[in-house]
Amino acid sequence: MKIVITRAEAQADQMIATLAKNGHQVIAIPTILIEDITPNRALKLAYKYLHLYKWVIFTSTNAVDSMMRHITRDRYRQLKHMKIAAVGSKTAEQLRQYKLKPSFVPKDYVGTEIVAGLGNLSGQWVFLPRAEKAREELPEAIRAAGGVCLEVPIYRNLLPEVPAERVNLLKQGVDLLTFTSPSTVHNFIEISQRFGLDPYHLPGNPKVICIGPITEAAARKAGYSDLLIPPAFTTDAMLDLIEKLNQNSPEIEYAR
Repeated sequence: MKIVITRAEAQADQMIATLAKNGHQVIAIPTILIEDITPNRALKLAYKYLHLYKWVIFTSTNAVDSMMRHITRDRYRQLKHMKIAAVGSKTAEQLRQYKLKPSFVPKDYVGTEIVAGLGNLSGQWVFLPRAEKAREELPEAIRAAGGVCLEVPIYRNLLPEVPAERVNLLKQGVDLLTFTSPSTVHNFIEISQRFGLDPYHLPGNPKVICIGPITEAAARKAGYSDLLIPPAFTTDAMLDLIEKLNQNSPEIEYAR
């Protein structure tokens, strides 16, 4: 199968290697470039009052990496003794790489489910370091539960420059598009259109796999249909679904 990977280049290596090992032809079209927000006065202020927060919530590996690039040694030691929630197994794994132990990892990335696992938030402060222009579902759920949510943008998703020869590979026909966040959906559409391609009717009529319901909703709103979602919202589950798709497994169901 010819498979398009739209993840940020720094995050796509393992996925690309696994697909190539399984005999697939991978076309890497990185749609996101991560840039730390510096200087960041809001983050410095949040650090000053770090001891007041009941929870720190990380919603992506990018948030973890960006905060670790910003953090001082003293604040890092303080963070190690705080309650940390990681949204997803990959984010939890990334925290452990920095010797930080997540206290809670929800089964699904849904604002209400995340908040339900944090206990009584009435009057409690919650620190949410995240991407610029991130979705508001989670902070709204925290506030609805009576918590005080401090959102601090610490990085932004930029549109990278993609070599024309990579995008031109799409003209030869592809079998599958993979999206791992709403940003990958929107940026892939923009990149395709810049090169005169119709992102909804690419040669080969590729199927579309989204990592989870949030990305699926973004793709559907953007104009895609007949979308596939793995049973678990991880890249490993996406890879399993790709192999089932490759084998024409009858277990595959499309999101509706």
